[in-house]
Amino acid sequence: MKIINLTYLAMILCFLTLHSCKYEDGPKISLRTKAERLSNKWKVNKAYISKDEQDVTHEWENAILEFKKNGSYIITKYSPDKTMKSEETGSWEFHNKKKQIFTKGTEQQIEVSTGNLIDESNYDMYYVIKRLKEKELHIWFTYNEFTDSPIHEYLELIPF
Repeated sequence: MKIINLTYLAMILCFLTLHSCKYEDGPKISLRTKAERLSNKWKVNKAYISKDEQDVTHEWENAILEFKKNGSYIITKYSPDKTMKSEETGSWEFHNKKKQIFTKGTEQQIEVSTGNLIDESNYDMYYVIKRLKEKELHIWFTYNEFTDSPIHEYLELIPF
């Protein structure tokens, strides 16, 4: 009986080791689901453009990204002088075997002093997950992807 129990335990450990890590940068094993780890308020710790690793962290200095368990999200970002506010709200879901986050939302540009809506547009975005831990999220996304020079931006996030 002990041999059978040890065999089952070994099989479970092998399964967890081989199938639990789907992200290039880990984690290897987690007892929390991917949705539980993603569902959090995040702030950008570091941001850079991939071509030359240009640091653009200052552009995300006043930003909060929140993914909720119910499948909704909100990204709030202020201009450096805090006169403009960008707020994107919508829904998120995992894609590509949970290696990507797909967001579908509406972004509003608002003048902070008056509350006037300056611009509104709809967005669909894929974020590729590089690392998803309870207190660390690394993602990258592409914009201008249908041009001759698409831009890849990497974000390293920590809990807010």
